[in-house]
Amino acid sequence: MEWPKAARSFRKDVLALGMKRFLFCGILILLSMAKLAQTRENNPGITLDIAYVSKYIDKGFDVYNDHGAIQSGIDIDVYSSGFGINVTHFRADAGGFENGEKIDYTIYYHKGFFENEAYATSCKLNWIYHHFPDHPRNAANTQEIEAGFSWPNILLADLVPSYNVCCEWPAGSSYDNRDEGGWAHVLALEYDLVMSSLLPNTAAQLLHLSVATVYNDGLGGPDVDQDWSHMVFGISTEFELTDNLAFKPTIYYQSSWDDSVNSEDECWMSLSLSYAF
Repeated sequence: MEWPKAARSFRKDVLALGMKRFLFCGILILLSMAKLAQTRENNPGITLDIAYVSKYIDKGFDVYNDHGAIQSGIDIDVYSSGFGINVTHFRADAGGFENGEKIDYTIYYHKGFFENEAYATSCKLNWIYHHFPDHPRNAANTQEIEAGFSWPNILLADLVPSYNVCCEWPAGSSYDNRDEGGWAHVLALEYDLVMSSLLPNTAAQLLHLSVATVYNDGLGGPDVDQDWSHMVFGISTEFELTDNLAFKPTIYYQSSWDDSVNSEDECWMSLSLSYAF
């Protein structure tokens, strides 16, 4: 049966109100847990960051068509409890991409298990709400669940393997983008190379090397193939400018394998500055 126009509008408003209440309740739960954990730490960990990326590549897709982006955000680590809240804003550095502006709201939980064992496991669980402020509410907003696992002690030579899986779906069942949900699986390997100090008064410099391969299981819409879509190589380091201020340059190279995700190989850099309170 077709819903009357006024009823459909009322139903959308109710769904939006429900989402806002869900976000509000989630934040209240985190703050309640923070109060319980406050005896271990005096203050929550708050980090402000801003980054410039020469290209905005998201899950293999070139979002701004070879243009860069400014990313700015705030992260609140809730009294070292493992819970946290993150808000990140993405905006292209060129005109013509206003509809691609995005704000990600994330609630996360990170936890390590079996710390001193060979099978020590680091786990993370993220819930993300992707909001596109220049689109109608029912046109582009999505939700995402991401789970990740890494094993820092399981391989020799300090190699760290990891597996991440994410599922993204429209924020509402009747949204215009209801056919764009899907899964992605990421297998990665990381290594920290210890180098001589590049700055005075620092003992050593870590060069972080990574390689990840991605299987796209329909993420991005019905026209995206279900196949191994790309591989990404990364190299980064971090400079501690002060006790609270850090600068992190990163270079990425993407070997694109599936034209339905990206028809070109990509190379880009990220320059980020973060301040921790």
